[in-house]
Order: sequence, then structure tokens, then C-alpha cells
Amino acid sequence: MKFSIRDLLLVTVIVALVLGWAVDRWRLAAKAESEAAEAVRWRRIAGAFEEAFDAAGWEVTWTENREEIQLNQQLGNGQGRHIGVKTDFFEPGNKPAKTFVPDSPAPATFLPNP
Repeated sequence: MKFSIRDLLLVTVIVALVLGWAVDRWRLAAKAESEAAEAVRWRRIAGAFEEAFDAAGWEVTWTENREEIQLNQQLGNGQGRHIGVKTDFFEPGNKPAKTFVPDSPAPATFLPNP
């Protein structure tokens, strides 16, 4: 059985297409897995912030479509404070991490975002 140059080129093109498709699928799957892990990480960070605000006496609620976070704090004099933060405006910052010492006698402080 003889193979012509045309047959070899056709097989080469088919193999190249299949390999290109397989590499593309592999990259897409790796990217989707990475983005899913990043989404889980950010959900945990948001949950940690909710817990921190709750521990400081703030009630944290999200609007139904998750476009705004509402923070409410009841003060001892019968009044309260309310903060609404739009979630489509802020990006995570690259500030250096501060060490939190759980047994520290100093109270936790929350500074406004400049």
C-alpha cells in the first residue's frame, strides 16, 4: 500500500487539529477550575468579613441581587448607624496584610476605606 504526499499531509492536518482541540479543552478546563477555586476563596473572605462585623456588633445583610451590602449597628442610646456599600464598585486592594493576634487585649478597630 502506497501513501502519497497528499495522504500524509491530510493525516498531519487531522492530527494537528485533534491535538489543537485537545490542548484547548485542557486549557479551558484548567481555567474553569482555577476560577472556581478563586470564587470559593472570595466567598470565604466575604464570609470572614461578615463574621468580623457581626462580632463587632454590626448586622450584615446583602440585597437580594447581591449588588449592595448593608451594615446596621444599634447603639446603646436607641439610635443606630447604617452603611450601604455597592458591590460593583470596589476591587480588592493590594495592601500588606496585618497580623491579627486573637489573644490581644486591644479591641478590634475598623478603619474606613480611604
